[in-house]
Amino acid sequence: GFTMTATAMVIDPVGKKVTFANASHRASYLLRRDPNSPLVIEVLQTPGTMLGTAPEATYASQVRPFSGADRLLLYTDGLLEAGADRGKRFGEDNLREVLSRLAETPAAALPDEVIAEVGRHLGGRPHAADITVVAVGPFGNGVGARPS
Repeated sequence: GFTMTATAMVIDPVGKKVTFANASHRASYLLRRDPNSPLVIEVLQTPGTMLGTAPEATYASQVRPFSGADRLLLYTDGLLEAGADRGKRFGEDNLREVLSRLAETPAAALPDEVIAEVGRHLGGRPHAADITVVAVGPFGNGVGARPS
């Protein structure tokens, strides 16, 4: 049978919150930026099996506040795996460090900036994995998406 990972999110602009569930997909990030505080990177992960593995599977959802200068970052596993074929994968630590440096970057520009950092990590060499990065700002503050 066919299986796949997935993340589902519902953004509620009235309630200023995001509801999310995960089907064995990589964790998404909620980037919280209060003007008077440093960036906080919150991992958004819920337990869940891959889609297609168990027809009776249920998926728990969680809710987080989402407003102001917050941004959501979603990505495919190719982002973290980039460079693995050369023994030096990009990885979560690099992603977190990059996100910290890009704390002021608007959601619409964030995917291009993250993928550019992956390119620098790879020394400009092509990579084997597909990479897609999506960033969403709250309620009109921008959406950015970039497949590699």
